[in-house]
Amino acid sequence: MAFEQRVSLLKRIEEIRGSSVVGLLTSVRQGVGSQIAQDFVRIMFDHLLLLPVRPVEKLDVFICSNGGDGTVPWRLVALFREFANSLSVLVPYRAYSAATLLALGADEIVMHPFAELGPIDPTVSSDFNPLETNTGRRLGISVEDVSAYINFIKSTVGITHEDELVKTIEILAQGSPIGSDVVMIVG
Repeated sequence: MAFEQRVSLLKRIEEIRGSSVVGLLTSVRQGVGSQIAQDFVRIMFDHLLLLPVRPVEKLDVFICSNGGDGTVPWRLVALFREFANSLSVLVPYRAYSAATLLALGADEIVMHPFAELGPIDPTVSSDFNPLETNTGRRLGISVEDVSAYINFIKSTVGITHEDELVKTIEILAQGSPIGSDVVMIVG
């Protein structure tokens, strides 16, 4: 869809809802991923500064995203609320993970009948996360990863004693790959 058509549709939404609309879109195409990231805060701030009147009575955030950094929604909701008396989120298709968290911070969520929220899957990324082999980018570690690791240690490896479980979690937290300076003895 051409840029002019998108602008026309957003203006029509503004007319129908009596609001100002800002878009927050990331690619949801498989293999062409993009995520909600820390730089979105500044980007949204710059867009909100273009509003002719501040605060607006009603701000609609038109969102379509697979999510991203779980700390960003808190900052975005606080930012949106600085520029609007009422905050709504419009979900035409998908708002997963961080996008769901953003939606939950709104006064109103308006969804298309085929729209989806969730799942919320907190993922931690830091300089200590493992690197993806072919790209060199840091891999996030999700709550599900940690839970699966603990389940594996208990059910497959057979470690159930609390002290031994603590040691296996320490190994995970240290980030030491098995076979380098840590040896796990399965007994």
